[in-house]
Amino acid sequence: MINDFTELGDSMDKMSIRTGVSVESLSALKFAAEQSGTNIDQVGQALFRMNRRIGNFSTASGPALRALKELGFDAKAFIGLPTEQKFMKITDALASMDDKALRDQFGFEIFGDNFRQLVPLLDQGSAGIKQLMEEAKRLGIVMSEDDAKAAAEFSDAMNRLNRAFQGIATQVASVITPMLTKLANAFTSLDAGTRNLVVNIGLFVAGFGAALVIIPKIIGIFKMLIGAYRALATAQVIQQALSGPKGWAVLAGSAAIAGVAVAGLTY
Repeated sequence: MINDFTELGDSMDKMSIRTGVSVESLSALKFAAEQSGTNIDQVGQALFRMNRRIGNFSTASGPALRALKELGFDAKAFIGLPTEQKFMKITDALASMDDKALRDQFGFEIFGDNFRQLVPLLDQGSAGIKQLMEEAKRLGIVMSEDDAKAAAEFSDAMNRLNRAFQGIATQVASVITPMLTKLANAFTSLDAGTRNLVVNIGLFVAGFGAALVIIPKIIGIFKMLIGAYRALATAQVIQQALSGPKGWAVLAGSAAIAGVAVAGLTY
């Protein structure tokens, strides 16, 4: 949960800086995008390209200039609008076009290659998008600026912590590596007989360690065997002491106990 919150908040914080859209609007727009079959990353890239290309109005150049003029927007008035308002106005203009081929051409000129992924979202118009954004607020999945800042700060702190541990690991490795190098060189310089002796010692140690693990299991098996034997012996004594149906019933119960004990050998 913390990882998801941190990842989302950090991405929303950085995307807000890139696009100029508030974290609250972006997190609500994220839900609208997902409900339309796209994702907030695609929307964020499209918003960034839109702002950059609209910025070319100041130089009267760029691929989006003709498209925006054809859509009926005044360059000087449009360039000063907030990013979210620009997006909604362009959305309504594109959604109202009957000529889908021309709409796609204008969309690519304004949003770039991400327009293809945005089409299902843009087709809903600004009213449909805002309705989905309001639904996101009701669901409680809209993130605040403070939440995003906290997540970004936590992500940065964890990154610094990881780098600190990497620094420790580097320092430790720098001390140990020369020692291991000397050990490796010393082993390879040994004659064949000495190396075989070292190998045999290693095998003995490994075998001894394995024995320490296996022996307790063997002891447990013997304990189960003893339990099974005792259960069978008890059944025999009862069978001899009792006669008739009652005696056989007790015998069957004792035999069942013995069977359970023997079955334990398979575990």
